[in-house]
Formats: sequence, C-alpha cells, structure tokens
Amino acid sequence: MTTENTGSDPVAVLYDRFTQDIFNLQASLRCDRMVNPFSPDELEADTKECWVLFESYLATYHSAFERLNESLRLHREILQQRQVDRLVFRTRAKQSKQPYIIDAKAYIEKARLLYWRWIEELTPVEGKRTVKAFLAKVDHCQSLWVEYGFANEEIERLPALLDNLQNEWALIEVDREPSYKATLPTPTQDDQAKVAEPKEPTNRAGRKPTPWEPWEIEVDKLKSQGKTPSEIRDALNVKYPVLTRQKVAKIIDKLRKRKRRGNGPK
Repeated sequence: MTTENTGSDPVAVLYDRFTQDIFNLQASLRCDRMVNPFSPDELEADTKECWVLFESYLATYHSAFERLNESLRLHREILQQRQVDRLVFRTRAKQSKQPYIIDAKAYIEKARLLYWRWIEELTPVEGKRTVKAFLAKVDHCQSLWVEYGFANEEIERLPALLDNLQNEWALIEVDREPSYKATLPTPTQDDQAKVAEPKEPTNRAGRKPTPWEPWEIEVDKLKSQGKTPSEIRDALNVKYPVLTRQKVAKIIDKLRKRKRRGNGPK
C-alpha cells in the first residue's frame, strides 16, 4: 500500500489505518488468546475439535500479524515525507506531548510481536495431536500473553487512545496550512491536449448560494458558543449519529470559508 501519486491524503491514510488497527485490536485481543474450550467437569474431549480450533487460532494470528506488519511499513514510508512529518509533529506543541499516533504505533508494534511469537512458538507440533498436546499449546499461549503484558486494564484504555487519535487528526485537518495537495502523475500528451481545449464559459453571476444543511446550522451555532469539535459531536450524536469529530472539524472549516464569501446561514 502506498500513497505516492495516488491523490490520497497521506495523513488521512495513516490516521485512518491506525485508528482501524487499534479498534480491531480492542475487539480481538480479548478473544484471540487461545483458551481451553472445555470445563473441568468434562472428562472427555473431542480431539478433532481441539485441533480444528488450534488451526483457526493460527490463521487468525497470521492474518493479524500481516495486517500490523503492513501498517508499520506504511507508517514508516508516510512519515518519510517531509510535509507529513511536519504536520504530524506540529501537534506536539499544541498537545504538550508527543503525538498520539506514536502511542498507537508503540501499541501496534507490541501486538505485532505477540502475534509473531504465537505463530513461531505454537506452530511446531511434535508427536501425536492429542487433547493433552492441545492443552499444552493453550498453556503456552497464555504464558506469552502474560509475558507481553496484555492485561485487561491495558485493553480497556484503548477507547481513550481511539478518541485521542480522532481528536489529533481533527486538529491537524483544521490547522494545516496549506491544505494538502496531492502529487499527481505528469499528464500525458493526450491529457494535455484535453486541457488545452477551450471550455464553455460558466455563468456564475446570479447563481444562488448553496443553502446550509440543518446539521451545518446546528454545528455553526454550537461553534459560536465556543464548543470544541468533540463537544459538538457529542451534542449532536443522537440526532446526527454519522457526525464524527473529524467531520465536525471539516464542516467548521468549510462554513468559515463560506462565511468569508458572504454565504451565511439563513
């Protein structure tokens, strides 16, 4: 995955990717740890069922490891772009701490290493595949979980990290100067010919201003009361559940530009 010459905003790509990774880890780490599917009262267990479950876990670990590995590679490549590095780390002064994207990267690196250890140490199966051998794998999986410190308390802190990532992205999106401009491929000869063709004049005089949407009016009203994008999203969450902090920040920026053109709410 790359953002080179695609027109994609690399900062948006990075924050969207890490936000989704942290969200997935929050949902998956509670259940990805291999567990004993049998209660102490069960005297017998289905050997085939045990090893089908074992293979299912390993497939999950492989998929998660590959995803996180790709995310870290993407992070490394994107932050090599000077424009992106400047935008991300400018938030340090505003937040009086290192960017939350760095906290997310550290957590993703830790989870990636755990999945790798699970793949590496659980895969070799010596001897016959018995229930006893399966339960030994369960114990080893649990020990790795403890070794890497994935306590429930740590997983429960992930929602706060998700909120901080979204707020940080909104801060960058509103504050960045100049706005992101994609580096697109050089036009071909055919493309240049099309650009050279004269266009029909557009009649902008007399065009009616774009009307404000109801949610834009409410966002503008709350913003005039000094509310932050986060507070505005929370206030309108029930009525407009699709609004995120990031979208609220973009709406505020758009409304500010429309007001400069004399197109205020009616």
